Amino acid sequence: MYGQTSHKSGLASGSTTLTGATGDFLYHLGNRAATVRPYVLGGLGFYNVDASGASASKLALGAGGGILFGIGTMHAFLEGRYMSVQTSGSSLTFSPVTLGLMFGR
Repeated sequence: MYGQTSHKSGLASGSTTLTGATGDFLYHLGNRAATVRPYVLGGLGFYNVDASGASASKLALGAGGGILFGIGTMHAFLEGRYMSVQTSGSSLTFSPVTLGLMFGR
């Protein structure tokens, strides 16, 4: 994952860049043959946070859920998750929403 935001506070301005990856466990709910199936997920990751030149790599925790849609031999999914990167003395949180396609079975 990669993200960058700009911010301005009073007279100072800067940006925050977030780069990292997570490994997730996924649990599908409902009937395997259904064309629409909800799922829940949770996992751990490692992210680098660069806030206006001060950089640190930290552990991240995430949890969320989504819906998987069968479209012929493909699947579409829509998911949301809550992520928390454990920075010094606090945490950086964000909530990405992802829409994607998976090919194959």
